[in-house]
Amino acid sequence: MLVPLGFLATSLTQGSWVSVRQDILEKHRFLAKNLESTVNLFFKSQQQSLKPLTKELARLGPDDAKRIQIYLEEFLEPNNDIVTMSYIPKGSNISHVAIAQRYKKLTDIKLDYDGGSKAKGLATYDNYYTKNYISSVFKSTISDQPVILLKQNVVDDYMNKKGTLLVELSLSFIRKTCDSIRFGERGHCAILDSKGLIVAHPNEEWVDEIRDLSKTDIFKKAKEVSEEGIVKFYSPFLKMDMISGFVQLEHPGWKIYINQPVSELGFHVKKVVKTVSQWLAFGILISLIIAHFLTQKITAPINELAVKAREARIRSETFTSLGKAPESAPLEIRQMYAAISALIQKLSASSNKVKKMNYSLEKDIQKATAKLTATNKYLYTISTKDHLTKIANRRYFEMKMEKILQQASNERIGIILIDVDKFKFINDEYGHDAGDLALKHISKILHESSQGIGFPARLGGDEFVVYIKNPTQQALFEYAEKLRQTVQNSPIVWHKDTIKLTALASIKEKQKVFIGKHQLTLNIQK
Repeated sequence: MLVPLGFLATSLTQGSWVSVRQDILEKHRFLAKNLESTVNLFFKSQQQSLKPLTKELARLGPDDAKRIQIYLEEFLEPNNDIVTMSYIPKGSNISHVAIAQRYKKLTDIKLDYDGGSKAKGLATYDNYYTKNYISSVFKSTISDQPVILLKQNVVDDYMNKKGTLLVELSLSFIRKTCDSIRFGERGHCAILDSKGLIVAHPNEEWVDEIRDLSKTDIFKKAKEVSEEGIVKFYSPFLKMDMISGFVQLEHPGWKIYINQPVSELGFHVKKVVKTVSQWLAFGILISLIIAHFLTQKITAPINELAVKAREARIRSETFTSLGKAPESAPLEIRQMYAAISALIQKLSASSNKVKKMNYSLEKDIQKATAKLTATNKYLYTISTKDHLTKIANRRYFEMKMEKILQQASNERIGIILIDVDKFKFINDEYGHDAGDLALKHISKILHESSQGIGFPARLGGDEFVVYIKNPTQQALFEYAEKLRQTVQNSPIVWHKDTIKLTALASIKEKQKVFIGKHQLTLNIQK
């Protein structure tokens, strides 16, 4: 008993480690996902707050510099997250020094100018643009603190672009939110932008200098994993191995990391293992006491019952009774013997009946299956074949063309429509049986001539259609003409009367044809 319990204790320890580790890592990723929502909401709220200002600026022209400045100052004063703002109206001249020099170090937001204006140190708005509406982290020219540049297009009610609003956003809110996430002794939050520059981190010195971590282990591994996941890395800040659950903001490509030293994960595991071990030791003691009692009073007769039950399984055909239970066995065990013996007798009797019923049922199923197969085959035939001509009917033709049109890419599709000439005259003059013979005769010609290159179908009455796979226009016309001549040169004989079948003279015209849900413009030869 103790040996398997020892293995059980080892398995529980390993299972506890795996379970606790997985739970912690999932919590890391859950925290990162929650912080992702907060950061996204911060950006969206800033953009939403700028909309009233952009509506006012859209009404002003390039010459309204004073009013523009007033609007900017009134908006900037109560907003603690905005460091500075610049507005560039369309058609105005903007200073190369004031604008371009301020943000020239940003590689992901570039200012371009035309040759003439650049030579004078000025640039017109028409030759000014920004790439990406949120920049990487850089130091503000006003506050000397880490900020990002947010670009907001200013448009009028008719969606005409009137100018560009450039806003330096402070990262203090994001940093405070990230700093508030602490767990364990050294578990913390960190945020890097798409270039690996620090946005938020517990090391304030790194944040102030906007440390570049693009060459570090965590940035490289997270980049390989893609948008979210869990990575193990070495931290140059704490100088130890770490586990991180991370997610990536869809825009502007920042990654949020929830980090914790690997060594701290062992604390949770040890706690679980200690609890499991204590309960396991108590369980072993109780089990030994109960086992001694069960061995004396219950185990022996149960073992004998198990032996006889195994014998009943092996000799199921001839075994009919377990016999009498040992006199020393408890009353419940003796009753169990009697009940199982009665059950075995009933099962033996019913087993023979079941075998006979199974044999009869198997025969019935075979007959029913054969009949169903034949019925299905007949139903398929009558649903896809024309009952008179035995070629495809209109329903099958439309289903087949649906599949062909869905699968065809650059493949040409040839369609020939055929109408028997003077078919009403044949019915009136010789009777409907002669008309049926004419339809069967033409169907046979269409079937034999289209084998290997397409298939014919009867649309209804005296109208037929032939589908030709990937023909040229000339080949399609030649095939149609050959069909017409074959029909014309193959008369039918009805009660010693020879009935010639003809087609209309050849003409070309554009027609709209519906095949299922598809409308096609076809070149048709009659």
